[in-house]
Amino acid sequence: MRRLHALVISLPLLRRLWRALFGSAEPVWMDVSRYAKEGGVFAPVQVKAQLDQQAAPPLHQAEQYYPDLLARIDASVWSEPAPSDAVCIINNGLSSGGAERQIVYTLTGLAARGRDVRFIGEYLDLAPGQSFYLPQLRSAGVPAAQMERHTRPPLETYRHVPRAVAEALSQMPTQDVLDILDMADHLRSIRPALVHIWQDQSATKHTISALLAGVPRTILSFRNLNPTHFEFHLPHMRAAYRAFAAHPAVRLSNNSQAGANSYASWLGLPATQITVIRNAVDMDAWPERSRTEAESWRANNGFSAVGPLVIGIFRLSPEKRPLLWLETAAEIRARKPAVQFGLIGIGNMKDAVDETIVRLGLAGCVRCLGEIRDVSLPLKAADAFLLTSAQEGMPNVLLEAQWYGCPVVTTDAGGAREAVLEGPAGIVAETDSPCVLAELVTAVINQDSKAQNPERDNRELIRKRFGLDRMLDETIAVYEVH
Repeated sequence: MRRLHALVISLPLLRRLWRALFGSAEPVWMDVSRYAKEGGVFAPVQVKAQLDQQAAPPLHQAEQYYPDLLARIDASVWSEPAPSDAVCIINNGLSSGGAERQIVYTLTGLAARGRDVRFIGEYLDLAPGQSFYLPQLRSAGVPAAQMERHTRPPLETYRHVPRAVAEALSQMPTQDVLDILDMADHLRSIRPALVHIWQDQSATKHTISALLAGVPRTILSFRNLNPTHFEFHLPHMRAAYRAFAAHPAVRLSNNSQAGANSYASWLGLPATQITVIRNAVDMDAWPERSRTEAESWRANNGFSAVGPLVIGIFRLSPEKRPLLWLETAAEIRARKPAVQFGLIGIGNMKDAVDETIVRLGLAGCVRCLGEIRDVSLPLKAADAFLLTSAQEGMPNVLLEAQWYGCPVVTTDAGGAREAVLEGPAGIVAETDSPCVLAELVTAVINQDSKAQNPERDNRELIRKRFGLDRMLDETIAVYEVH
């Protein structure tokens, strides 16, 4: 529906037909000529080139549209005050996802090093679940705010942008324009030295906001493979990123080499143009857990202390393939009937998961535990961790499972291989077959636990490769590149 909406509103003929049929249904400011004729206000700035005399390319010609939009922004002479030392991280919110956990690590880690850091969430207080990590951030003393949304008088919509920029912005969907202008106003009030934007939907809008606000540097943080692998992909994203990548104020990063290669190939860029900053595990934030605590967690959540326990922790969404996880569970049960399964996470596939559990006859052995804030106990209590994703960036949960000594089996999804310390307790499957995955998990469960100590063996390697200080050092290095 989003793709269809974006296509429809990008076609000039359909836009004119809509206006003819519904008259004032479209805001006056979406037609800049009409806005100007009715007394609409533009920013009182000088323009280096007379770009407002040229028509902006339509959004559906994205390869021309985005370079033109950025050129219009750059052609303006902005009389803004000098920036502060603040760093603003922008994302849609602070939900329970892995990217959001890394945002919290980055903000709290930078704050502990004396940096002035802020978080701005598009939907932090507006959408359910978007404030999951907010208490943790505020307890660390890091300012976090919902993006200020303004009720703009129709004829003052473009009061902070010149007409040349307004001509181009008006080609975008109405809500996107308002979001861009609201975020630009929010950033203008802070005057940060740098903006760090996470994830595609925020980045494709608010890179424009940062440039409009005169922010000197913007870092775009990709957290997975390129967006063509996901439902949220929109046709204009590639052109937007190509234009951003060519802009001197913008830098690109990814949390895995696999992700960087995926974006580089999609965008037609050298992979070296995308800096890799792998995820971190904040060891100090993950408490030690005893075997007694793990056994209590099992009992409290309805698991037997005797049978092996396989855990999955992920969002119930298509790219995580929860149904493949359940099909693998059925194959494991056929080989080893005493195995129990715990599935932790929420998402839009919950109904399909429930139906599949019944269909595969797993109702007596799979427990869906919903959203759990502290996953250290289930990871300590489990005999194996199984991940069946189709796409991944740098899966936090694989790092965390290994930290607690839980053997992992994962599909070869994106950066998953980079997150696994391969060996008897860390296996990356070569195929996505439920039978093969089941054989690997069964082999892990059958290992002689007395001969293996993955927690002891892996912790020093994880600390070295995925420690928080390493991630913060690499992040600051990117921030300081001019």
